[in-house]
Amino acid sequence: MQLNSPQASNIHITAKNNVLVNGGGSFTEWSANGIKSGTKGTWTEHAAAHTSLGPLSRPVELPELPRKSISPEQIGQRVGLSK
Repeated sequence: MQLNSPQASNIHITAKNNVLVNGGGSFTEWSANGIKSGTKGTWTEHAAAHTSLGPLSRPVELPELPRKSISPEQIGQRVGLSK
């Protein structure tokens, strides 16, 4: 899968508990407990400068999704189990 958004200025990925990005076994995981990254290969990083400051976080703001009632028959139709 490829995520492209040429019209979007920003892409936000938000999860209540954690976000895991894994590619070929190399990973980065973000949660309230911290950020973990790992790889069996070489980790290459480029920057004009590196700065380490004290702790900082943001509250998780999840959108309120509309709730819709659905019958068991409708669920069966959506997953291809209709008679």
